[in-house]
Amino acid sequence: MKILYVSDLDGTLLDKDTKLSDYTIEELNKLIDDGLMFTYATARSYNSAKVVSSGIKIKYPVILCNGVKIYDTLNKKTIFSTFFSDKDKELVKNICLKYDILPILYQTKDDVDKFYYLNYNISEGKQYYLDKRKDDKRLTIVNSKEELFSKDSIYYFNFIDTYENLKPIYDELKNHFRCVFQQEIYREEYWLEVLPNNSDKAESLIKLKELLNVDKIVYFGDSVNDISSFKVSDLCYAVENSKEELKPYATKIIGSNNTDGVIKQIKEMYKNESF
Repeated sequence: MKILYVSDLDGTLLDKDTKLSDYTIEELNKLIDDGLMFTYATARSYNSAKVVSSGIKIKYPVILCNGVKIYDTLNKKTIFSTFFSDKDKELVKNICLKYDILPILYQTKDDVDKFYYLNYNISEGKQYYLDKRKDDKRLTIVNSKEELFSKDSIYYFNFIDTYENLKPIYDELKNHFRCVFQQEIYREEYWLEVLPNNSDKAESLIKLKELLNVDKIVYFGDSVNDISSFKVSDLCYAVENSKEELKPYATKIIGSNNTDGVIKQIKEMYKNESF
C-alpha cells in the first residue's frame, strides 16, 4: 500500500519560532531514506517554504499558496496553478475601494513570485508583516490603486487588519471566492486570505494523490484552512495547539508543534503500519 504523509508547515510541523527542530529533521529524514512518502502543504510560496523546510529531504511535489500551486521540487517547475481572472480582480478592487482597505497581492509568473502593495492606510498588523519582510526582494511597492489591481497572474489577496475592519469585507467576498478569515498565530491582528474558488489544499491533495498513484493520504494540520484537507484524507491529525474549530474533524489530537507531535505520530504509524 502506498501512503502519502502530508503536513502543514506553520503551526504544525514548524515550532512557535517557525523552525524545524533537530529531532524532527533527523527522524523524518531517516524515515524518508527508508521509503516514507512525505511532503507538505502550506500557504507559503516555494521561496518562503524552502527556507523553513530546508533540512528535510523532500522528494515529492509540494502544495503551495493554500492549494493554488503544486510544485515539483526536484525538477524545479510548477505542475499545477490557478489564478484570479480580470473580472475577479475588478470585483475585489471595488469592494476594497468601498471600505478603503487594500490587500497585498501575490503574483507567481514563470515560477517567479512577487508581492505587491501600496503604501496607503497601512494597519499596525500589516506594517508588522511588511517590516518582517523588508529585505525580501519579492516585496514590491506600487504607485497607485490602479497599478496594484492591474497586475496579472495573481493567486492570492491578503488583508491584514483588525477584526472589525475586515469582517465587512469578508462578508462580501466570501460569496464570491474561497476565504479564510482568522486571527494571526501568536498576534492580535486578523488575516483575511482570499483565493480563487477552484484553488484549495484539498483539491490539490486529490490531484497529488492521483499524480503519485497513492492509496491513502495521511494529513497533519492546525488551522481552519486545513478542514477541507481533513475531509478528503484517509486519516487526519490535529496538533494540540490547533484552532478549536479544526479539532472535531481530526482522527486524533496529537502532540503540539513545539513537542514534535507530527514526527512522533508518523514514527508510530510507519513502524506499526497503523491502517
